[in-house]
Amino acid sequence: MPPPTTPPDLTTLKSLRNQIIGSPSSKLLLLRSQPQLLPSLLPLLSPSASATPALRLEAAHVLGSLCRSGDCLSYILSAGTCEVLLSALSSSLPIDADPDASPPPTAPPALLRALAKSLSSLVDLMCTALHGTQFGIGPPSYRGRARSALALETLLTLPALDSFLPLLSPSPATAAAGTSIASLISHLRTQEETAPVLAWLPERERVSAAKGKRGWEKKEEGGWVVGRLCTMLKGGEEKAQIASLHALSTLLFTTPTLTPTFGRFHAPVAQRIFDLSRARSPAVRVAACFALTALLCHRPARPSSLTLGLGALGSLGGMGSLGGIGGMGKGQAGGDGETPPPSGLLLNVLATLQGVVEDEREEGELRAEGCWCLSLLVMDDRPRAVHASHTGLLRTLCTLLRSFPSIDPLSPSSLDDLWEEPLPLLHLREACMTALASLTLPDAGLRSQLAEQKPSVLPIIHASLSHPAPGVRHAACQVVRALSRSVAILRSSLVDEGVAVSVLGLVVREGRVKEEDGLEGFGIEGEGDGDDLAEGDGDELMRGEGEEEDGREEGEKEPRKVKGDRRVLLAALAALCNFSADFSPVQHLLPEQDALPVLVRFATSPSDALLRMNGIWVLKNLVYRADWNLKKGVMDLMGWARFVELCRDEDLRVREQALSMVRNLAASRDADVAQTVRAMGAGEIVALVEEAMATENDDVMMNALFVVVNTLPELYKSSPPPILHQSPAFLKALLACLSSPAQPLRVAAIRVVHALLQSSLGKQNLREAGIERRVREMEGLRWKSGLTGAGRKSMGGLGEADGGEVESSLEVREIVRKVTAYFEDA
Repeated sequence: MPPPTTPPDLTTLKSLRNQIIGSPSSKLLLLRSQPQLLPSLLPLLSPSASATPALRLEAAHVLGSLCRSGDCLSYILSAGTCEVLLSALSSSLPIDADPDASPPPTAPPALLRALAKSLSSLVDLMCTALHGTQFGIGPPSYRGRARSALALETLLTLPALDSFLPLLSPSPATAAAGTSIASLISHLRTQEETAPVLAWLPERERVSAAKGKRGWEKKEEGGWVVGRLCTMLKGGEEKAQIASLHALSTLLFTTPTLTPTFGRFHAPVAQRIFDLSRARSPAVRVAACFALTALLCHRPARPSSLTLGLGALGSLGGMGSLGGIGGMGKGQAGGDGETPPPSGLLLNVLATLQGVVEDEREEGELRAEGCWCLSLLVMDDRPRAVHASHTGLLRTLCTLLRSFPSIDPLSPSSLDDLWEEPLPLLHLREACMTALASLTLPDAGLRSQLAEQKPSVLPIIHASLSHPAPGVRHAACQVVRALSRSVAILRSSLVDEGVAVSVLGLVVREGRVKEEDGLEGFGIEGEGDGDDLAEGDGDELMRGEGEEEDGREEGEKEPRKVKGDRRVLLAALAALCNFSADFSPVQHLLPEQDALPVLVRFATSPSDALLRMNGIWVLKNLVYRADWNLKKGVMDLMGWARFVELCRDEDLRVREQALSMVRNLAASRDADVAQTVRAMGAGEIVALVEEAMATENDDVMMNALFVVVNTLPELYKSSPPPILHQSPAFLKALLACLSSPAQPLRVAAIRVVHALLQSSLGKQNLREAGIERRVREMEGLRWKSGLTGAGRKSMGGLGEADGGEVESSLEVREIVRKVTAYFEDA
């Protein structure tokens, strides 16, 4: 078909729609072969004399189909599609009308729905390009990110919001379009993106808000948009309920301060969400659980009307009252290892989601959604994870994992068959293992239960490291990382299974990716993106350990190539951090497998902060308590000058790990300390410490202080000796660290004071800086010029006494006694 020179007619549009529907490759081919298609198609969306409603509707359908393919994003944004859609929607709204009055739109409902759906799909593509997929790692999509950022910025301006948010009004004519707008809101990811939506008001209400409300006038908490989304929940239309539930969960996750409004103004809505979590439709149940999970994860800091409002939601079939929504929040354990009782709301969400995941009749995508919601629910929260295991979640996930088709890493034909696995199965594999990782990461007991499952699931997790789908490999790395946090499991189960060797091989293979081919983006998996993993002209195939490159039978089909993915590489490096620790029995594999040059390349990556951080983290663990030959080998590859640059990295996470590596290089033996100080230079180390203290970042400062502790005697042997103990800026920062709520930072600070006094350095300077007074307060001794009561109350982790702040940490108190003794000897 030749490139169109005039706007396509209705017949042509219908033919195009049938040609591309459900075929991403056809959509991309169409836009490549017909560059004038979008410029001729977009004018049909706006009302004109030549565009009939039927023609406009068909054009919107074709555009909506194109907007569901990520490969087309660059073409779509280049044509100015976002602006055209906003203009078309704006022209379809009644002029100077109140959205709450349900005015009829000027466009047919079907056209309005198609335009809103196209805009929602486009926003989904843009947010995916900027942030990745909402769940799982998804296909890489780093093309068009700059244009997506600009288009999304335009979309969130007031004039743009005025063109589509009024469609959330309760008018029957805009109901279908309102569902698409709710879906659009659910695609947003960050608080910066959702804040303009929450703050938006119809024009008439903006005028009233500018004048100010009188004391008796009712104020709608949570904003107009939240109110309309809550109204959508009350209807019986399933798609509208699902869209509004997902939109509310997005707003709650990105804006924790919104949560208390559901215990006051929207308390009946919270009851409605709870009721929908027990609806007949499994899709509605899962969507409701996402919203309830957002409420559970963002509990109030203290009992509030939210707790009271949701505490009256009723009983759960014999499980009793829901109790407070915050009953499972972080930090609520009454003591070490103590877990508070679960709330009925948590038990309801767990039961609902486990029921969906266990039901083999449900669609794979919906079961995967259930796994992702469970992962969010238990992530980084030990009490919720423990209660989830008590309800049988670990058993449920392991049973699901065993039900997947087996993977044989030693069989090329078996691996080749995995390329044909349907997407729902791939997504379910990834979601299941990610939920397992989230469940077991916070608790050592749960990790042991996973490792001891009968029949064992470790071979399945191990084999998943060889799966061609990057999402499955990524999820398997996450489970391995969680398990390797337990020393006993690392030394036994993971070593016996050969997981460490596979993770190391994965790092080396995934690392054979040129930086310009995807390490800056979300990955390089996919057609036409990135390089093969092999070095030189060869190809790195998915072969098992020990398998010969030319070991295929004659006539046997050649295995398909697996491309590297940056996200898998980062997950594998995170797992490798534990395998490289000094307690790991496989630590020696890294130098033996020639992995050091690859790891050094990651650690010195000039444009990828996450890669630098993870690479240097592995090397930091590797050199801890290692002999100097290994330390020297690592530093010869990296170069001391480049290493000093990493200690000044703009990314504070990288700087933290680099300073921690200085600690480990200057540890164990006096000779190692001397070699490190000589190689870096005493003046350079002091400068790095002072710069680190100026960041006011707890982790960076803590590692800088421990660098001082490890190197102090050797530093002052240099000529001329440093004057760190006389630096007003350093002493001021040191005093602040002694009063920090963070115990590790207080430990580091008091150890620096002890090291200085032990070396007979700076006693008078410490006194003049107020450090002696602070130390005596920490011990509970009277000091007339101590801190005020208000100042004392602001310091977490410290108890109060007549003489000042009493240190509650036994480790710190022991060093405080020694420091006080040094001051007494004056």
